Amino acid sequence: MRTNLVEGLMRRPRPAPGLLCVVCLFGLLDARPAGAQANPDFDAVTWTPLTCDATLLTALDPRAEIDLVGDALFPAAYVGRDATYLYVRYRVDQTPLDTRGFIRNSDWTVLVQAPAGDPFQYQYQLSLDGDGDDTVQIWKNDPADDLTFSPIFTDDSDTLLFSQAPDFVGPGTVNTSPLARAVQATDGSDFRGTPDYFVDVAFPISVLIANGVVGSADELAQALFFPATAIAPSHHNKDYLNCPFLPAIALTVGASVAPATAPAHAETPVSYTFTVENGGSLAARGVVVTAAGVPPFVSSPEVTASADDPSVTPTVVTADPPSVRVPALPIGATLTVRVSGTVALACTGGITVVTASATNAVAASASAVLPVAGTPEVCDGMDNNCDGQVDEGGDALCDDGVFCNGAETCGGAAGCQPGTPPSCDDGNPCTTDACDATLGCTHTPLPGCPPCTTPADCNDGNACTTDACNAGSCANTPIPGCVPCTSAVQCDDADRCSTDTCAAGACTHAPVTGCPCVVGPEVCGDGIDNDCDGLTDCADPDCAADPACAPPPEICGNCVDDNHDGLVDWEDPQCCAQPMALAVDRVTLRPPPARVHGDRLRLQAIYSEVTPALFDPLKQDTSLQLSDASGTLFCTTIPAGRFRHTQRLVFAFTDRTARAVGGLERVEFRINRRGNLLFRARGRGVDLRPVVGGSVRVTLRVGKACARTTMALRTSRKGLVFP
Repeated sequence: MRTNLVEGLMRRPRPAPGLLCVVCLFGLLDARPAGAQANPDFDAVTWTPLTCDATLLTALDPRAEIDLVGDALFPAAYVGRDATYLYVRYRVDQTPLDTRGFIRNSDWTVLVQAPAGDPFQYQYQLSLDGDGDDTVQIWKNDPADDLTFSPIFTDDSDTLLFSQAPDFVGPGTVNTSPLARAVQATDGSDFRGTPDYFVDVAFPISVLIANGVVGSADELAQALFFPATAIAPSHHNKDYLNCPFLPAIALTVGASVAPATAPAHAETPVSYTFTVENGGSLAARGVVVTAAGVPPFVSSPEVTASADDPSVTPTVVTADPPSVRVPALPIGATLTVRVSGTVALACTGGITVVTASATNAVAASASAVLPVAGTPEVCDGMDNNCDGQVDEGGDALCDDGVFCNGAETCGGAAGCQPGTPPSCDDGNPCTTDACDATLGCTHTPLPGCPPCTTPADCNDGNACTTDACNAGSCANTPIPGCVPCTSAVQCDDADRCSTDTCAAGACTHAPVTGCPCVVGPEVCGDGIDNDCDGLTDCADPDCAADPACAPPPEICGNCVDDNHDGLVDWEDPQCCAQPMALAVDRVTLRPPPARVHGDRLRLQAIYSEVTPALFDPLKQDTSLQLSDASGTLFCTTIPAGRFRHTQRLVFAFTDRTARAVGGLERVEFRINRRGNLLFRARGRGVDLRPVVGGSVRVTLRVGKACARTTMALRTSRKGLVFP
């Protein structure tokens, strides 16, 4: 039996064991005389459920008496209040009593965030200690750590403020009936096939005020609670709800980015706008906003935060990665976070996921997609127009059309390389040799040079001049319209209706039969290149505004890029506008030409840190997609009817033939003891092509919710792997 911490207390004999089979009697010290406050009435108080929309309401499966049980119909915890007491009720799997009272090494507790306390921490813990003579206790969390749900924090209380044994008799005793009891639930709940029990505890409000938990009884209406069970009254380590502090509110998150697209391989200033709105009936406390995916492709991000309510005081914690905290977001208020910086993207766009959470709100996310717009191809060793080819067009990309500086060449990443200027030396000492940008090499006779006798004596070696011997002197006259050349590359006249050749040192342009082209305005839909630019109808930018050229809508689930934006199904915002951040642990890909005896695909990831409220693969289809710089690598959907609930926290699909869904043999969702929703997939029959580029995007969706990430693969003896 523990020593009572309240000085001057006297003890009385413990009641006979038979009296403890239903209830345990407690007396709590109050500053007022005996009889000044009423006895607790557990049956008259109005019980308010402490619950949320989690698919699995309770987290763990400890011993039955401290195993919280419940669902949407039978809440696992309640709170109530009258003029004298704060009441807490727990629904447990079996009776919490033995012949000595409440079962030893069993504790029922609730963490309390006081209205005036730090909104990022909890301040007090109210407990019923089954191992401390069934005492009712008040603990203070001092010093306190910030709450971190992963899925539950581990900050135990530090200082015992109050403890009262059940056999106390003496001055200050204010109640003559139990302050705690255990009764069989009468609402019909039997989660393990046996009747469930309620553990009810009453805490005198006067004691809470005297110990600083609240300043007045009215403050209890604004307090937040986190019910749990434990093996010590200052802990919360055996069972708890898959909920934030309660009552909970819902946050609505939005994300956008400007400009709407970014050019490939070019530095572009961008600005992201993230909004967090409190649409609940209580203030959101301890709000934290983080943005995953802004780094690394946004360089030197700058973060600002503001709100439409002047009472809100946001703090920018870090800029890289962006993180903002707000102590409280009032009802209806909106927090706006802006992140600006510079991006330089290749042909794969960037996806940024913003997540907002609060002490009393489940994390909510939204995403902003920044697609890449191709630009005209230039010689730089990069795929500027994002067609999967680099520097297509070759040396023609560098031709400046000037004969006198030679034929330029494309040097890839080194850019355009200058050509070798032609030699205009005709070997005739009686001419002045020069290069004309239009005419090419010219050879002007020098007065006084030896006379000629025949035109052959005046040959200057230039096919674009006429050579004559007039009155004994040479005359080399340029031929209008003639272009000298050494190769056909120098003869490109940009006319698709002509065949360009270099013959005998001069360019010729032979018309292509049946290819007349008269330049006029482009007529969309007639199948003709009216403006002679080589582009017809919807392929011509002049027809971009024509309704017939609008891209078709994306059809979700057919593994086809219907709207031709480079994103397939659940990669496309039309199918999944607000993806979550997928945390990939391991990936192994073994594409052809490798021959393998095991799996061609293995994937392990955390689909969600906290199980989404509507998650149910037994009723919702599951899709898995992999893509690289060239497009889709793998895309399949597992119908909901193929999953089985093999264990309490496991949903699995199995196909030993590896033929039903894209070659996958095993797909599994599992909720671990920390509350993380894990995902695994493997298959030996997966049909993969060779991976293009070094990065792979993975998209996983269940129902209408999806998660997405991109990672860089490396080559190992096992194939392409991450990490």
